[in-house]
Amino acid sequence: GTQLTVVESGFDGIPLARRATAYRGNDDGWTQQMVAIERYLSGSA
Repeated sequence: GTQLTVVESGFDGIPLARRATAYRGNDDGWTQQMVAIERYLSGSA
């Protein structure tokens, strides 16, 4: 099988007041991308 690992960095450069919001938005986007990648790889895209 194949394992895909996504690693993000740079959140420590975002001001603390915005960091949690930026992280959540980024995490939500990657969740959607991983679903799309899974669909593509399974042939149902």
